[in-house]
Amino acid sequence: SSVLRVTDIQSHGSNRVDVYWASRTTRTYAVHRTTNLVQGSTLPPQTSNVPGIASATNCYEDLQPPSGEAYYEIHVE
Repeated sequence: SSVLRVTDIQSHGSNRVDVYWASRTTRTYAVHRTTNLVQGSTLPPQTSNVPGIASATNCYEDLQPPSGEAYYEIHVE
């Protein structure tokens, strides 16, 4: 069995946030972002159809992160 989890988040100031997660080559992923946990990640994904890669760690670069806090979720598609 496998567990989907974010393994690291790196902020590069106000112009980029990198989100890393353990992935599998047999899966595709979507990245959701929200600034409101009550609302949740029901918004359309920031990106989708991200293939898992052989090195087992994927990275999504959010090049337009919101000011303040943001929450990221990775979904298996």
